[in-house]
Amino acid sequence: SDDTRARAHGKARRNVSRRPKKALAATMSLFLSLSAFTSPAQAFAHQHVPDSAVLRPGPGGFVPIPATRLLDTRSNGALLQAGETRLVTIGGGYGSPVPAQAAAVALTVTVVDPAAGYLSVWPADLTQPNTSVLNFDNHQNIANSVTVRLSPSGQIAVRSSSATHLIIDVQGWYAAPRMTTNEFGQTWPIATPGGGFFGVGPTRLLDTRTGIRMGAGEARLLPLVVPVDLAGSSLGSVVLNVTASSPSSGGFVSIVGNGESFAETSSLNFGNHGAVANQVTAHVGVGNAIVLYSSAPVDLIVDLMGIYTGGDPMPGGYVAVPGQRLLDTRQSAILGNASFEPRTREWDLGIASTAGVPVSAAAVTLNLTALDASSEGYFTVWSDGVGRPTSSVLNVQPNDVAASAITIGLGSNNGVGIYTDTNARFLVDVTGWFRSPYVG
Repeated sequence: SDDTRARAHGKARRNVSRRPKKALAATMSLFLSLSAFTSPAQAFAHQHVPDSAVLRPGPGGFVPIPATRLLDTRSNGALLQAGETRLVTIGGGYGSPVPAQAAAVALTVTVVDPAAGYLSVWPADLTQPNTSVLNFDNHQNIANSVTVRLSPSGQIAVRSSSATHLIIDVQGWYAAPRMTTNEFGQTWPIATPGGGFFGVGPTRLLDTRTGIRMGAGEARLLPLVVPVDLAGSSLGSVVLNVTASSPSSGGFVSIVGNGESFAETSSLNFGNHGAVANQVTAHVGVGNAIVLYSSAPVDLIVDLMGIYTGGDPMPGGYVAVPGQRLLDTRQSAILGNASFEPRTREWDLGIASTAGVPVSAAAVTLNLTALDASSEGYFTVWSDGVGRPTSSVLNVQPNDVAASAITIGLGSNNGVGIYTDTNARFLVDVTGWFRSPYVG
């Protein structure tokens, strides 16, 4: 929106089209550490829903909603001060479409006119982790997607290392996994059907700053140690926050399941200095491991935000697909049914029935990459069939390459709308889809 124009200073290079071609395979063991760990909303409002349908997401299932602004400190809250930790009520909050019973949420967080620093977001019932979801320079407006577990009181905690205004928009919520309590009062999860989501506190999986830095063209195996008792469920996909720090030059990072080929997609793009973060939903491959590839020397920090179980999805459940390109505006549409309206500068991108996403899909996970912007600007993505909202999902600077992960419901035409206020080329990749949370 007009209030989230970017002034980014990273100088990312145009590496979005070069990708490694070889497949990698290896087998590693996964050790799971044991740890204790509705009411209808305006959910999926843009799809035609039969009168007999009932909103009933399966355990861990996702419910997409129209993008809704929950916080804007410029109008309904004070400036977030340097070092301040602020609690934000999401589930059951006044004016929030997220019910009190929600276990986790999909958010877009945007900093506006900050001093240089970083932002952390975590469940309010935990202590602050040593993770960040955004890194920014002076006056750099920037957004990123965050999937975060809610505390039992429906809250998240946010903290910035420097003074900034903060905007929080919500795109959907997750039903709570089923739990059971034994005779000693200990709480354990019940096995979750396929696609169920478990939100976790940010858990550090990798930090090459204390190990071996990623080299140019290196592919590195990362076995996954998950701090959740899956109670017999298999591991399907993981939600990660990936940060590239102190790069030697501009480049990109690709993440795939172990044993899968690298597709013509990128998970994160970075400039030749500073740090940049992006949320990534990655399919888990052979031996419950993923593979990281970097095109340039860089330190990588990988934090686990949540997991999806494998198998047939229940209502609201998630199905990962190998990353596939839906749209590349540098050429004609590749897979998606795309059209452009010059008067409104809006794209219509049909997604359902394309790239492994069925026509019955309720929502999708996407990665949007922008490049060659003629001026600073922003992107908005929304469920098609309705008017464009005021929220933004990505901010860009001239000649930068920037990317953002997006979790979004599909609209009345089984697709999404895309708008940018600047002349920029962009790529859209799909990484997975959700079953409808409506049953009956």
